[in-house]
Amino acid sequence: MTTLEACKAQYVKDLEHQDHCCVLEKITPEHKALNRRVFDTLCSYQQEITAKGTLPYQPDPLEEKKKKGDTSPTYPENLTIRDPRQLKQIMPIPDIHKVSDCDLIYRFLIGRRMDVKLALGDLLHYIGFRERYDLNGILWDREVEATFNGLDGEELMQFVMSEMKRKNYTTADKVKLPRPLLQAGWAAWNSGVDRRGHAIFYQRPNPKELAMLEKRWPYVENEYDCRNPDYNSITPPYSNMLTRVYLRVLEKGRRISRLLNYNQQHIIREGLGCLDGVKPTSADTFMDNGSGTTCLVDVGCVKVSHITSSKCKRAFRLFRVLSMMGQSYFPENMNRMIIINGGFIFNMLFKIVRPWLDPQTQKKILLLSATNKASLDELSSVDSNSPSPSQNVNGSGEESDDEVSKDGSEKAKESDKANFALRHALEEYIHPDFIPAWYGGSQPLSEAPLFYGGAPPKSMTANPFYAAATERLRAVVLPELLPDDFIFAHAEEHQPVKKEEWEAFCELHRSTLFRK
Repeated sequence: MTTLEACKAQYVKDLEHQDHCCVLEKITPEHKALNRRVFDTLCSYQQEITAKGTLPYQPDPLEEKKKKGDTSPTYPENLTIRDPRQLKQIMPIPDIHKVSDCDLIYRFLIGRRMDVKLALGDLLHYIGFRERYDLNGILWDREVEATFNGLDGEELMQFVMSEMKRKNYTTADKVKLPRPLLQAGWAAWNSGVDRRGHAIFYQRPNPKELAMLEKRWPYVENEYDCRNPDYNSITPPYSNMLTRVYLRVLEKGRRISRLLNYNQQHIIREGLGCLDGVKPTSADTFMDNGSGTTCLVDVGCVKVSHITSSKCKRAFRLFRVLSMMGQSYFPENMNRMIIINGGFIFNMLFKIVRPWLDPQTQKKILLLSATNKASLDELSSVDSNSPSPSQNVNGSGEESDDEVSKDGSEKAKESDKANFALRHALEEYIHPDFIPAWYGGSQPLSEAPLFYGGAPPKSMTANPFYAAATERLRAVVLPELLPDDFIFAHAEEHQPVKKEEWEAFCELHRSTLFRK
């Protein structure tokens, strides 16, 4: 049996047994017929690739001008797939974190309101996008992983120590940092699960710090393309680093979903105390796969001054590109978005931005204001008083955007009150064990990595400014549900989740996910 024949045989089983998908609570015969049309067309494309081969690589246009009357969709980075033979493989869909080909097709159909033609186009561009960024291998991208986990810290350490020596500083507080630590400034982690067993993607964006990160690792459209035969020789080091960090976090979240729902999700969901529905009666039973993340977004650091500042312009441009990537290439990947610490100004701005979002996405967004347990004004003080992922990296001695003039004891009392109210509101959706400590929850914080591998080089520890520089750069982050050292130790490169990896994941979280 060929690979395509095996793909078709598995698809028939999946089509028969899948009875729901994300917002599609009941799959009808009409839905199945549309899914089948997409699948058959994709298979015909694969047969053509097998018979005629793949076309030579051609770079995507930097600016694609549409002809008058052309209503075809435009994709991020002007990704253009005019001929299916531009792709190396179409079926089975080359995505190691999919639930199944059938399920993935449903997601794109849902995203396009059951329009077969548009869903087909999206799927082809999705496959092309995965090829461009090698998304099946991005979890094992050592350049991104090493930079995220400490190499950038070593770079900043050298900067602080050299500045202290050059300017004869006795304290590191006077050193103005060019940027925050990547992991702390990026402030986005897959950490914990919600009460329905979905992985939590936590974000705390700070446009000011993102702008500094973008200056260090600028985004250049079409600079990074793994499809190019000359990719290794022409791609600059750290090319489109922040885009790759974002995509790596997304793919890690999708792998977590596969781990949480391996073996039909029953064991882990039971351990979490949130198993819904009946137990699976057979290996073919399609259970609620629980895929898709719950996004917890703290916008307390977003100020009006950021939106109007020219310094943050490139950061918002990057944010827009990443948002478009998420909407175009990962439909139905978000289960729910909980936005906290919005305040009155953010709510007004959100009303302006909301029309840009897909209507289905809008329905998933919740602006949480402690459900009448605290006012928006009280909640906005949480940001100014609670620990920050990068509280010590806002620059040298300059006042942060969140600084207030109240007495310290008053601030502490108000912070405790607002933290309690916010935690109480979040508990409806997230167990306290997975609510971050800076909101009064039990999710512990950890130190942001300053050195790759955990141990500093001897050349640094011997420097007389080492201790001061270390203290200057200290920042806190959230622990990841799927640590990188676990991936390298237990996950097989370019392969989907397997039983051995799942068993190791269960053992890793036996004291948290499995606690009764």
